[in-house]
Amino acid sequence: MDMVDDRLTHAEVFETLITRVADYLVKYGLKSMVLGVSGGIDSTIVAAICHEVSKRTGIPLIGRSLTMKNSEGEIIYVGKAIVLKNRVSQYFSDK
Repeated sequence: MDMVDDRLTHAEVFETLITRVADYLVKYGLKSMVLGVSGGIDSTIVAAICHEVSKRTGIPLIGRSLTMKNSEGEIIYVGKAIVLKNRVSQYFSDK
């Protein structure tokens, strides 16, 4: 008996996320996306999705690095994504 592999590929999941986010932004008339980026893999994945949405819709993506402060208010950590475009582009390229 042949089994059909009905799991989605990574590309299909990525494309679905891009499409759904773009549809949401357009449906509700949002004018920009603001993303706080720590530099970790989760914010990098979200940045990659938003980057593709921005390219397809023309809705700008505004990225900001997140900082962590101690109880005295001193910055003890700055997210690795100081330049969001550089952080995202290391994983993706336009072909």
